Amino acid sequence: TLFRSQPKDRIDCGHGDISAEDCRRKGCCFDSSIPETKWCFYSSAQDKDQCLLTPAQRRNCGYKGICASACNSRGCCFDSSIPEVIWCFYNKEQDKEQCALKPKERRDCGYK
Repeated sequence: TLFRSQPKDRIDCGHGDISAEDCRRKGCCFDSSIPETKWCFYSSAQDKDQCLLTPAQRRNCGYKGICASACNSRGCCFDSSIPEVIWCFYNKEQDKEQCALKPKERRDCGYK
């Protein structure tokens, strides 16, 4: 699952009174069902440290115009703060894992 299983493990993605809409617009998860915890948070795939990549380091995980929720459903990072660069991209760990595979172990991503 993309949500962090334990509320204590959630990494904050917004201020305390951020709305669900604003949180999701940032490409983050929102869950207000547990009081006294972070409601707007990065998914496990979006771990803030794992998603800190320069535009040149980003490997595409989506398609032009992909929205944050579609990107998150792929388990990827989403950052639309810089225009004209890849917004949906693999995190550092995914990138290492995917690129470390032998050719026979690779799975097709649908692009040639």
